[in-house]
Amino acid sequence: MVAAEAEGAAREEAAFAGNLATYFYQTGQMDKARAELERVLGIFEQLGEKKSVATILHNLGMLAQATGEMDLARRRYEESLAMMRELGNRAGIATSLGQLANLEKAEGNEAEAERLYREAIDIGGQIGDVAGMSIDLFNLALLLEKQARLAEALPLLQQSLANFQRLGSPYANSHVPPRPGARAAKTGNLKNPVFTKSRVFAQSAPPR
Repeated sequence: MVAAEAEGAAREEAAFAGNLATYFYQTGQMDKARAELERVLGIFEQLGEKKSVATILHNLGMLAQATGEMDLARRRYEESLAMMRELGNRAGIATSLGQLANLEKAEGNEAEAERLYREAIDIGGQIGDVAGMSIDLFNLALLLEKQARLAEALPLLQQSLANFQRLGSPYANSHVPPRPGARAAKTGNLKNPVFTKSRVFAQSAPPR
């Protein structure tokens, strides 16, 4: 009984700290957000919940990316990815790959970004994650468009937007398909550096 009560208290503390982290992030208090996330991380490490640990590592990476700490962000993503691979959590693997791709794109490593996007897309298709796969399709299309590879970009973009329309997503109207000989105006990623696909600091579910 005591052990069960202690575990329950730890989970309540993790939920509270996660909510604080969300609040601090949304109000621009990044150091406080990081401290609360690290508190959540410690709790789940003590509870031995690897999936939740991987999720928090991923979110710490997203926070680091948002504050421009790219090397730290990469380390956190890679730690999360390694744990998701160990767990066989393909949804988590795809999410980490997609976010790593965004980071590599931002750092100018476009060949590596393309490789990571394509791996994430393949996994998303295999597990039926239409929403996640569509985000990665969209971001890959933007990368190819940036490289003037419009013949490759257009079908990916069309597939992505068709999926968004089917899902009723607001992303369905977020980009104009590129025209031959022209560059579309949008150059950002659909997957914001912090938490587009999931609840901001989910403690018990994979990041995707």
